[in-house]
Formats: sequence, structure tokens, C-alpha cells
Amino acid sequence: MGEPGCTSGAPPVVAEWVEQVLAGHVAGTRGGEAEVTAAREHLGSVAEDLGSFTRSRGGVLTGPLDPFGGPGALVLGDASVGRLLTCGGLALGEAVDPPGEVTWPMFRGRALDVFVSLVLFSGPVADAVRELEVVFEATGAAGDLELLRGFTADPSKSGELAELAAHALAFRGLQRWEPRVEVGLGARFAGVLELRGRADLVLGGPGTQHPCVLVEVKSGELRDAHRAQLRHYVLLASLRNGTLPAGAALWSPVGGLEPMHVSGSLLAAAERIAAGASHAADILDRGGPVLRPGPHCRFCSSSPLCPEARVG
Repeated sequence: MGEPGCTSGAPPVVAEWVEQVLAGHVAGTRGGEAEVTAAREHLGSVAEDLGSFTRSRGGVLTGPLDPFGGPGALVLGDASVGRLLTCGGLALGEAVDPPGEVTWPMFRGRALDVFVSLVLFSGPVADAVRELEVVFEATGAAGDLELLRGFTADPSKSGELAELAAHALAFRGLQRWEPRVEVGLGARFAGVLELRGRADLVLGGPGTQHPCVLVEVKSGELRDAHRAQLRHYVLLASLRNGTLPAGAALWSPVGGLEPMHVSGSLLAAAERIAAGASHAADILDRGGPVLRPGPHCRFCSSSPLCPEARVG
């Protein structure tokens, strides 16, 4: 993988990795059924506990402090679980009053998703800024178009977008595995626990002739939160398919490709969800969140009114 400033185009490292993964995958085999079953049973137990909690509240799980679901159901995605485990105030603040400002790093992430899709389905990106304009205009994304024009008033930002477009060439050569982007994943347990996710890139899987492979795309340094997110999606894909994916990996222009050991990941993801569900129930039971101040206070919309906030 080239350095972040390289604009000559990245080699197709994702396709090379997928070939290696599938070379060791025996056609027609189904792996990890016992692990999938164990994770499903564990989450079923979590749902049973939530059901008891719901009945104790007269059959209504939601309340004035609960932004996480609908009547009688707790809806958890990777991001909401992460916020619940970090701080109850952060979880409530983000859900009730999500931040409105789109920062440059956030926009870079959006742009990279577009570049990867273009490489997958159209070919190399010749002019990063112009092709973003075309996509945003075609999809009616007026807000993104305005942001693009504002950011690229600084020529250095246009250069960064060109670099991202060059790095997206790492996703060349994947068409043979029937790629799909922004794939919704979900699972529901006993009508009271609903899990959601949206995977950046899924190759193969049900309805194709290929085993399932997941790739999450990030624009910056890879962090533990990204690894937890990928495990969350691997869990949801496994619950849907009844078997483990053949492979899963994170990719970024900074860190390159980071494969994940799929086997052994499901119970860790299920335990994380169970902990998040417990924190959400505590918020309802207490009538307010348990506050756990830390560096995240700087980004929390609840900080101005929070007695525990650390924003210095």
C-alpha cells in the first residue's frame, strides 16, 4: 500500500486478499454453525430479560428518556451500543440531538464511500471533485454538494480528495464476487430486541454463487471502535446466513487492509450487545443515564448541561 500522499493509485489489495481467503474456502461448506447457534441463544436470553423488563413496565419499553426503539422494542445498532457503553449521557444526547455540523474528516469519509462505489461499478475516478459533484447532483444531495463546494474552496482539500480517489483503486477487480454497498443487516429477537447494521461492502453471500465476505471502509486510522463495528456486522451477517462469513476485514488509506479472525468473534459481539441493552434498560429504570465522563465529553451534545462533563 502506498503512503497517504501517493496519487499513482493503489494496487488491488482487496481483490488479492479475497482471492486468498476464498482459495482456502471449500465450496459448499458451512462453517461455524455451533458458534452462530451459541450467539443466537445468548441474544435470545438477552431478549427474554428485556421481555421481563418490558412486562414490568406494563408492556411499554420506551419512555420520555428512551430514544432507542419503538413501543415494546429496543433497537440497537453498532453506534448506539458504542455510545451506551461509553456514557449514558452521550447515548441520549446523540440520539435526541445529533450533531448538525459535518466536519472535514466526516466529509472525507463520505467522499471515500463514493469513490469506492465508483471504482466498483464504473471504473477509476478521473476528477475527484467533478465526479463527486455529478453523484451529489444525481442523487439530490444538495447538502453534500454545498459542503463539497465550501470545503474545496481550499485547494488543499481538493488535493486530499484526489488522493482518496487514488487509494480507492484498492477496490478494483471485485466485480466477479457480486459486490453490494451499504447493505442493511438486521435480526430480531422475541419482538423486544432488534439489531441493525449497514455494512459498507458485502461480496457474495445468499443469492450468489460465492461465499460471503465483508469489508468495512474507513478514511483514517483504524481504531478498536472500528473493529467492534466489524464484529457487529459479522454477527448480523452470520445470524442472517446461518454460517460465518468466509472473511472480514477493515480497510483504510492510512492503515491498509486489516483482516479479522471471523471464528471466535460472534460471542464477543453478542456480549457487547448484551451490555449495551443492559445500559439502555438502566436508563429507563433510573429515569436518567449513568454518567461516565471522559474524553468523549468534548464531542457530546449533552455536555453544556451535564454536571459531570469534562470539556477542558
